This record gives sequence, structure tokens and C-alpha cells, in this order.
Amino acid sequence: MNLMRRFTLGLCLLAIAASASAAQDQAPRPRVRVLSDNTIVWRPTLLTPAVIVSAGTVLEVVGRRGNFYDVLAPSPDDPGGIRGFVAVAQVEHVAGSPSPPGATTELDTLAPSPPGPAQPVTRTPAPTRSPSQTSVRGFALVGYGWPLAHQSFNAVFDQSGAIWAGGGAEVQLGSGLFFQGSSQHMSQTGERVFVFDGLVTKAGIADSISITPIEGTVGYRFVRSRHRPYVGAGAGQFLYRETFAFADPSEQIRTNFTSYHALAGLEWRTARWMWTAVEVRFTHVPNALNGNLATAFDEHNLGGVETRVKVLFGK
Repeated sequence: MNLMRRFTLGLCLLAIAASASAAQDQAPRPRVRVLSDNTIVWRPTLLTPAVIVSAGTVLEVVGRRGNFYDVLAPSPDDPGGIRGFVAVAQVEHVAGSPSPPGATTELDTLAPSPPGPAQPVTRTPAPTRSPSQTSVRGFALVGYGWPLAHQSFNAVFDQSGAIWAGGGAEVQLGSGLFFQGSSQHMSQTGERVFVFDGLVTKAGIADSISITPIEGTVGYRFVRSRHRPYVGAGAGQFLYRETFAFADPSEQIRTNFTSYHALAGLEWRTARWMWTAVEVRFTHVPNALNGNLATAFDEHNLGGVETRVKVLFGK
């Protein structure tokens, strides 16, 4: 009888243990979600991959080894999943599931930490040349000018404007500051005139005038804009030449005058190595004109206003 009781009691204990084990197996496990593609689930040795999973894959956590979760990864070939280890930093806890186990330290030294998943190589593009870096450019220009002495020019040439053409070069600094040297030329032929009591009389003698300004400019360009406005100012020399028909060489006028100017413009890129600019400038050349015509009209300034189109070549 005692033997029967002991046997019955053993069966009950075995049933209770089996029930507890089954309940434990059916209890929900912690789950974590993979954060990035190409994440490696390592074999227990932590030396070779067991499987590579993509971002969003959900793994069941069955334990933890140091900085790695012991997980079951889904597999189409194994309904039970693939057992392996994934780095804690590469996953996040799935809300609603039990919390994953905390870190343990006794197994941290069982194997070295595996290398992280292969990361795509990001090639840094070669730095492109910023428009704010120092550059040297050459340019050609053509413009139309209206002289301050418009009555004198109109009397001699029957028009008060003139076409100018020239070119130059500039150095553009990274701060937006630029230094420019330029030269241009204008020449016209008219008729010599005299003024008496306000009456303009043509003498029937050809009168040719040529003016060649040579100038330096300091300016500032807003280089970070797509359309780059700029301003500048400077000084130079006006080379003035005037010849008359039938005149002796000693009667020809060859002289120079100091000039001052200010300008403003806007430029934009029209090709990889070419820029186009529209510019307005004012030139002041005081006390340059004398003689009968200049005195009669009280026009002694050889300067004026000019509009220009420039084509620049360089970076």
C-alpha cells in the first residue's frame, strides 16, 4: 500500500513539472526588431554568420550573452527558426512583448565581439571649386557712352554718344573682393568748329579724336549668389589724342588726364568657363577740355556715363 502511494505521488509530481514546463514554453518571449538592412545574426561561436536579415525583421529573444541577444531568426527552411546571436545595438524592443533580458557579464569573454555588418562605402565626392575661391579671369567688353561734354561732342561729331571697346583681366579673391585692370578705346572723326556769340560755325576741317582710358578698379562681388551683383571704384589715365587736317605736327594734341570712376553691374554664368555681365559706370575727368568750344559751352569734364556688356572667361 505504501508502495502504491509513493508511485501515485511520483506521477503527480511529474505531471506538475511537465505542466509547468509546458506553460513556460508557451509563455510569450521577448521580441526585438532589426534596425538596418544586412544585419548579421551570428552563430554561437560569434565568428561566422548564421543568417543575414533585413531592417524590420522581428527576432525572438531566448537569452543574452554580454552585448548580444540569443535569438531565433525566422527561416523558410526551419519552422523553429535559426538560432544565433545579434548585437543589442542593432535591434530595438518590440512594444507589447516582454522586455529582453538585461546584460550579463559572465559570458562576455567567451568570444571576441564580432565585426559589425558590412557598411556600404560612402565615397566623398571630390571637392568642387567654389566660386568664392581665388580666380583669375580675362574679359572683353563693348559699350556705349554719353559724355558730360555732350554739347561739344554733338557740335563736332553731330552726335553726343560714342562706342567703346576694350578688355582686361581681374583677380577675384575668396572674400568677394576683386582687383581689375582694363583698357578701352574710342575714336571718332568730325569737323572742327568755332563758337562766336553762341553761334556754332563749322570750319570744314576734319577733326579726329581718340581716347584710350587705362584704369584700375577695386570692387566687391557677391560671389555666393547665382546672379552675382558687384560694385567697384578706381582711377586711371585718359590718353587723349586730337588731330586736324592740314595741321602741323606741333598743332596735334597729345596729352593725358587723370580719371576717376565708379561702377555697378550684374554677371551670370553662360557656360562652364564663361560669364556675361551688364555694367554701368560713371567717369570723372575734371579740367580736361579747354579752348573755344569748351569755354563757350562751359564743358571741361571729359568723363561721362557708359553702359557695357562684358564677356568674362575663367572660373
